[in-house]
Amino acid sequence: MSHTPNSEPPVMAPAESLPRGRRGFAVAALVAGVLCLTGGFTLVVAPFAFVLGGLALRGDGVARLLGIVGMSLAGAMTLTVLLPLLTVVAYN
Repeated sequence: MSHTPNSEPPVMAPAESLPRGRRGFAVAALVAGVLCLTGGFTLVVAPFAFVLGGLALRGDGVARLLGIVGMSLAGAMTLTVLLPLLTVVAYN
């Protein structure tokens, strides 16, 4: 890729002109879902995963996928934590 003396070097577009996506929400939802899975903060972090994943559903394909995975992890861990508690309460 050589430049001739008369050609201008490529210039990046300003951030305002780039399309805005939902990948930040999607990555945050995925991180919250993984924290639910590994950190033991399920009942505290799961609502954030659901809200951020819901916001990410309006994005493109990758954002939607990451949002769905984050919400799924949070939902699975919420059921894993609450189901035994509800079973103990129901049978006592």
